[in-house]
Amino acid sequence: AEANARFGSVGSVEGMLWTSYWRAATLGEMGALDDSLPVIAHTVAEADSHGLEIVEANALAEQTELIVAAALAHGTPDVDALSAARTALLRARRLVDEHGMQELSARIGFSDVVLTALEGDPVSALGQAHERLDDWRAFGRGNRLILALVATARIALLADRPRDARRLVGEAMRLIAECAWPGPLRGAAEVLAQVSAATDPEAAATLLGAADARPPTHRWRMFTDLTATRAMLKDALGQERFTARQAEGAQLNLDDVVALAGRVLTADLDAPLKPG
Repeated sequence: AEANARFGSVGSVEGMLWTSYWRAATLGEMGALDDSLPVIAHTVAEADSHGLEIVEANALAEQTELIVAAALAHGTPDVDALSAARTALLRARRLVDEHGMQELSARIGFSDVVLTALEGDPVSALGQAHERLDDWRAFGRGNRLILALVATARIALLADRPRDARRLVGEAMRLIAECAWPGPLRGAAEVLAQVSAATDPEAAATLLGAADARPPTHRWRMFTDLTATRAMLKDALGQERFTARQAEGAQLNLDDVVALAGRVLTADLDAPLKPG
């Protein structure tokens, strides 16, 4: 509110809209996804009406991610939500192409990958994701690369490629440790739990506990059904041990989770595991 007032006092519509953009993004990260949607929609509309196309393109990219995350928070995304996200993405793409915004182009390109997977074609999405990962690696070892790696690992599970998922999440975990950023830790821990449930159920249950104790990021969120994994672990460990391992995982800090992940990532890959 203070930033908005300061920009307003000097007549900076652009500054006010960037404040609105970050308010929507912050609400999304706090889990207030339904509250974030009208904020980002207002940002898009106002940027459009004032001809602020750079702001508008960024806001549309953010809107795409927020629409998907909000839909996933209520279950599997419906056709209307995916259509709305696709519409925002196409508008953003037009603006990006006009202005040559390289990093935003990579962001929009990966949102396209996520939508393709959610629309029911994870195999095609996985191939596209590997190409997009090269774009993010070119920008450096930053937060968006980590998010893209975790999302691609989730897509790999949907495409029945658990070995790919393990490799991708291993790279993500190394970068999480390097950047000391817990944002994508929940997603990374969930993927590791899924791919290690058959070979190391104790560690997998602990990882699920660590994941459950952390909020999910709204950025490039993917659908994940852990029902089968939880059932497998309860069957392998029994309810009491499963609950104990989950409680243990909930107490782990970032360094502890990364250390556990390191052990899991060296485990035998022979036992197959279907995603879920």
